[in-house]
Amino acid sequence: MLTHVALVGATDSFTIEANPTTAIAPQGDSASYAITVGSFSGLPVTFGVTGLPSGAAAAFNPPSLQPPVGGTASSVLTVTARWDTPVGIYQLNVTASDSSGTHWVIVTLNVLANTGDFMISVPNSLTANRTETYGVLVEVYGIGSWRWGIALNVTGLPEHVTGMFTPPVVEPPLGGSVISVMMISVGADAISGTYQLTIVATVVNATVTRWVPFTLIILPTTPSVAGANVGLAFAFIGIGLGVAAAGVGVAVAMSRGSEVMVYGGYYYCRKHRVPLWYVNGGLWCPIEQRHLRP
Repeated sequence: MLTHVALVGATDSFTIEANPTTAIAPQGDSASYAITVGSFSGLPVTFGVTGLPSGAAAAFNPPSLQPPVGGTASSVLTVTARWDTPVGIYQLNVTASDSSGTHWVIVTLNVLANTGDFMISVPNSLTANRTETYGVLVEVYGIGSWRWGIALNVTGLPEHVTGMFTPPVVEPPLGGSVISVMMISVGADAISGTYQLTIVATVVNATVTRWVPFTLIILPTTPSVAGANVGLAFAFIGIGLGVAAAGVGVAVAMSRGSEVMVYGGYYYCRKHRVPLWYVNGGLWCPIEQRHLRP
């Protein structure tokens, strides 16, 4: 348990121990050590650590303590390796200081390679009319042991066009997938044309980023019937679950006699990007302030 004890200062007022002395943290995960101080004087002790690898972070809980005279007290050191922290074995120098001096103990951190990965499945393009809102289904797959959050964003939007993701951060389950809806709203003053957008996926708390190209085509006029969407002001564009990322996008829209659709456990109004909920036994749209036909 005790790997090393050293003293800087004139008085040996406490001891320091670490358990375990070696811990493993896969990339994107964490390792913990119990740091125990035995006091001869009862003075307050503050902790620190050096030698962390690139991208790793450390935290003590609590960051300082005051063991009783002749007794012990412990703090938990948690070291978190980011998804891009270099693989390797690192010697960390854990210090404890009081007014009489500083003691330290050496612990070992073994950062292992993360075998997981992720991929994004999204249609190639969207053809849109002015003054309409569309939902593009973006499916994120977890591969292998992947289990970290991914933040989604879209860049390259023209003027008078907005884009947002619901939810903006997703975390696919082990070996599974999760869907975020990219909402594209085209304003009345948007200029018709073809625009190359980029869907950006960034691993949370890491510097790893992936980019997926996406084409937005804004029509010069707004016809009364929007092609395959049979005149609906709100349509979902996506690809079926389990289809490879290179698959061709298909429209997923409501039938002409329905005002709401269900996808991914949510209710969507044909005119608004709002999840609907049950009120008084029916579907209620909070924007239109009325019940809708399921």
